[in-house]
Amino acid sequence: TNGDRWKRNDKWLTPFILCTWFGVDCSTEFFVCDYDISPCGRVLTELDLRDNKGDGTLPEELGYLSTLTYLDVSVNSLHGSIGSEIGQLT
Repeated sequence: TNGDRWKRNDKWLTPFILCTWFGVDCSTEFFVCDYDISPCGRVLTELDLRDNKGDGTLPEELGYLSTLTYLDVSVNSLHGSIGSEIGQLT
């Protein structure tokens, strides 16, 4: 979606923690990803990229964000079909 030309792309595709990227919100709950029951990260719950000069198609990888509860990509120049992967979101 040509993220390098977005109106706001603060920290996107940088080594910064995903939850600090512009438009990304994560839950305050930590999830466990190891047998020693130590928390290792937060869960991405919201992606708000409205009115951000997005261009192109939505990537199929959006469908893999199983914890996503809010997605807003309105007021952008997106085109093409929405992949069936988006239907995997609950």
